[in-house]
Amino acid sequence: RHLRDNQIFEGFRSVLSRWESHSISWFVERMARKQVSQDTIEWYRRMYTDNEGWPQTKDLIAGMHEFCEARNIEMILVVFPLFIHLEEYPLVEAHQLLGQFSRQHGMQHIDLLEIFAGKNERDYWVHPRDFHPNSRAHREAADFLYSAITW
Repeated sequence: RHLRDNQIFEGFRSVLSRWESHSISWFVERMARKQVSQDTIEWYRRMYTDNEGWPQTKDLIAGMHEFCEARNIEMILVVFPLFIHLEEYPLVEAHQLLGQFSRQHGMQHIDLLEIFAGKNERDYWVHPRDFHPNSRAHREAADFLYSAITW
């Protein structure tokens, strides 16, 4: 099953089938998708708070950095934004937290939000139902990284 399938809407199908109204179906599906979007954003926000996963993630990133430093390998933490609501990006705090973490651990950090902020996220989706970055997003990120990194 596709990750973006609207499971909330599925629960309403039996109720909606009583009326056979396209308008009501459209409205309920729209409201359900809005709820899925809000739940998804909240899930990502919780990932960067005091939960059992975040300390483990920080330890893993710090460990990778230590591993690289011990071998004279340059490590740069590159953060890709989620391609949602780029006009008013809801996860700015998570990006700031990752930047702060990087600075505290002496890591180089590049946040790609700065090149995508304010743009239309739909221009960067693989598919209207799959919000992963498409070739255009990867091209813009690669061009930015090429100029931002001292090679």
